[in-house]
Amino acid sequence: MKHLLAVFVVVLVWGLAPAMVYAGPQGAVQEASFSAVNINTAPVDALQELPGIGPALAERVVHYRQEHGPFKSVAEIKEVKGIGDALFDKLKDRLTL
Repeated sequence: MKHLLAVFVVVLVWGLAPAMVYAGPQGAVQEASFSAVNINTAPVDALQELPGIGPALAERVVHYRQEHGPFKSVAEIKEVKGIGDALFDKLKDRLTL
């Protein structure tokens, strides 16, 4: 019986741990704060701050911008080799023009 109770407590704590970490003072989940990156002006180092963007991909974004002019929409960044739908979905809320 003690073993079953211990397992229950572990499962309960494990299940509540994410809520305790991410919950705000009134229990509301808080969003991470970050500033959007302007894909028309950001240098390579700023682009690398984005999740999933390493040095080579950041260079390709800048090169694309130099070759084609400023991006006309945030979604146009998917034209850069290496940025597909999945990566774009992770980035779209952090990108601006």
